[in-house]
Amino acid sequence: MPETGLILCANRICFISIGMLWIFFWFNYMDVHRYLPLMKKRGWKIVGYVLYTVLIVTVVMVVLTCIENR
Repeated sequence: MPETGLILCANRICFISIGMLWIFFWFNYMDVHRYLPLMKKRGWKIVGYVLYTVLIVTVVMVVLTCIENR
């Protein structure tokens, strides 16, 4: 049963990281858009927002899935 506690902890960490990454990205915390290629181009910002949001969620969910299947 201790694995259940570890999985719950991993879930919480992953969802907190999704929230923090969204705040950093969506509100341009510390000018993070300066480092992202699609966010520099004026006409591509909407595509960049969608693409990077999907990328953030996908990466964190893959990490979470790897932890849970361990």
